[in-house]
Amino acid sequence: MYHIGHLRDLTGDGYKNSYDYKKCISYPATKYTLDYIVIPKKYTFKSFKCIGNNLSGHKALVIEINYKSPTKGI
Repeated sequence: MYHIGHLRDLTGDGYKNSYDYKKCISYPATKYTLDYIVIPKKYTFKSFKCIGNNLSGHKALVIEINYKSPTKGI
């Protein structure tokens, strides 16, 4: 099992991950989350689904993201 803390260490402060947005069990056989989506902080998660249809042992992660434009100073 990949620990979420290791993922945060690898990506640093400039990124968000799907686990912090919405938790899901992506590998039901072990009841663990083994799959993540990482996006730069300039984006936000709009929606997140963890779906499976028995094609694989892993569930598919499906997201929609929004671009968060930088605020312009005066």
